[in-house]
Amino acid sequence: MPAKFCRNPTTFIQSSRQQVINIITLKENKDMKKFIITFAVLAMVLAVACKKEKDNTPNDTPSTQSKIHVEMEAVDADEVAIQLGKIYTTATGDSVTFDFIRYWVSNLELVREDGSVWKEDNSYRLIERTSSKLREEFSLEVPPGKYTSVRFSIGVAPNQNSSLDSVIGELDATLGMSWNWNTGYIFMKNEGTFYNSDSMSFQPYMYHLGMNANYKTLTLDFPMTVDLEAGAEYESHIAYRALNIFGEPNAMDLKANPILKVGPADQTAKAAENYSGAFELHHFMKK
Repeated sequence: MPAKFCRNPTTFIQSSRQQVINIITLKENKDMKKFIITFAVLAMVLAVACKKEKDNTPNDTPSTQSKIHVEMEAVDADEVAIQLGKIYTTATGDSVTFDFIRYWVSNLELVREDGSVWKEDNSYRLIERTSSKLREEFSLEVPPGKYTSVRFSIGVAPNQNSSLDSVIGELDATLGMSWNWNTGYIFMKNEGTFYNSDSMSFQPYMYHLGMNANYKTLTLDFPMTVDLEAGAEYESHIAYRALNIFGEPNAMDLKANPILKVGPADQTAKAAENYSGAFELHHFMKK
């Protein structure tokens, strides 16, 4: 369809209509129906063709934001992705396996060179490595500028953790990441097995860690100031050293405490300190 007709379809239709009327006046009445149908079909074809041309017009408006693709990967001591069911050795010498790893990442921020921060709205997302689901990647739309670090928390902030009714980000009490007998969310949830030397067999462990005292905020510095450009894309890889929860910096006794939930408080505090220090910025680069 000629572009000039799509630019002003009303004029074209009116012109075509007048031509058809002129033709109709020269014909017998018995031919009027045929010409009216022809006109109607012509108008419909024009409308469809112009809509298609409009729909296929590319959007050339450049993005004013920078896009960051983030991966928070659970890795072992050699920085290799954790394999569920595989036997690993902890810093304390225990043999353990993972059935799954799940945790909340919240209140993500980027710190600018001048100390101001960009904050992600509704910043709650569930990171998980399970037998049925791998959710360790997400994207951010960030204003251009110079940034020096990324800041985020593991868990749910106290003002949101006091109720399961809040619907912010991905927070959802039906995801198996909240207590079913107490108000609040589970911040870090690991399950698997460990080798018990007393029974000479692998036995289950359950680390369901939460409570406001164990809400941890951490800052990862970029190797150098990052100058984000409008319309550019970047990738950030953050490694979570999953084995650290058992022994770095605090040694955990799996035989004595194979199940950690709201207590013992001193043990859950040690485990929370371990996992909060287990995140490391592996790289940040332009794609």
